[in-house]
Amino acid sequence: EMGIGSGKMRNDVWIGELTSGSQSSWRVDDRYFVDGGNFNPELIRSDMRWNLATPGRVAPATWPAGTKYSLPLTNDEWIACQDSIKDRLDYTTALPDPSVCDEPPQFCHEDLNHPGCHAQGVWKKDNMWSPRRGLGAVVANSKIYVIGGQAREYARIDDSRLVGGLGGQKRVETVKEHSTIREDLVLKNDIWASSDGKGETWELVNPGCKDPQEDVLMQTEIWSRNHSDRSVPKFVGSIGSKCYMSSDCYGVAECKALGKTPEKVCVCP
Repeated sequence: EMGIGSGKMRNDVWIGELTSGSQSSWRVDDRYFVDGGNFNPELIRSDMRWNLATPGRVAPATWPAGTKYSLPLTNDEWIACQDSIKDRLDYTTALPDPSVCDEPPQFCHEDLNHPGCHAQGVWKKDNMWSPRRGLGAVVANSKIYVIGGQAREYARIDDSRLVGGLGGQKRVETVKEHSTIREDLVLKNDIWASSDGKGETWELVNPGCKDPQEDVLMQTEIWSRNHSDRSVPKFVGSIGSKCYMSSDCYGVAECKALGKTPEKVCVCP
């Protein structure tokens, strides 16, 4: 079993089934028995048969058509039309116009450059969880669920992480239009489900959130505008996660004021 910090990141899906007439998916060959009739547990063999359902899919590195043609594309933009997240992304950088999520005509699937076709609406049926490791997987109620893990995604890197900046831009003052998109390692708490019995098509049923829980924020993300002036109240949470209402936050996060300050930040419930 691969841990959260080891193994390659993949999102291929394999479906297993028992061999015909078998009551168990495991066996031990006679030659693996040792003295006393015991056997070496490391030599148990699986009789499970596995079939590849999908080799996996990932977001394109750049926009293939439209006004953003050839510009870098983030994973959030690729999955922006998923029903569980699109209302939170309406009119944001990831989804400037929610009407693009309407079911596109068939010719759009064949040619994205056709007038009136929008890539994000076409991509919806191809969306799936990003390549990852350390995830949880379970079958329940005739659905396959994939939960969390450490993922590899194209994402816009926060300005505070841009040591020296990119392309001559200053480290903190990079503009939104400037390309700061890089492949990043991300800890996920989203939930994807497949109801086709094969793991070929997927739906984002819970986008999770990108901000920590309240107890984590209270311990690790306390900061003040002026550390030398104790009369200045402490602020809790990432400066980049300041909000006015819960709709400003990603996924299921809530906008709350923590600590003795009127400032609000996004908090994962």
